Parts: sequence; C-alpha cells; structure tokens
Amino acid sequence: MKKISIALGVLLSLSVSGIISETSASAASTVPVYRLYNKNTGEHFYTKSAFEKIA
Repeated sequence: MKKISIALGVLLSLSVSGIISETSASAASTVPVYRLYNKNTGEHFYTKSAFEKIA
C-alpha cells in the first residue's frame, strides 16, 4: 500500500511539473495584438494581423 502511495505521489508531481513548464513555455512566446477603435460606432476590433491593422 505504501508503494502505491509513493508511486501516485511521484506520478502526480511529474504531471504537475509538466503542466507548469508547458505553461511557462507558451507564455514566453508572445504575439502582438492590435486594437482598432471605431469612433462612429464605439466598437473595438482586435487582430493579430498587421495587414488588417493597416487595411
């Protein structure tokens, strides 16, 4: 019974550390997001495309 508890603890700690490192890696790579505002309608438009920002 003690071996099962130890094995589950090790498995849980490995899975948690995998989640934390995966989250850190995805947070490190950022993409700019552009926000455009329409004064006539009060709407905001969000895009990752620099082409849409200019057009």
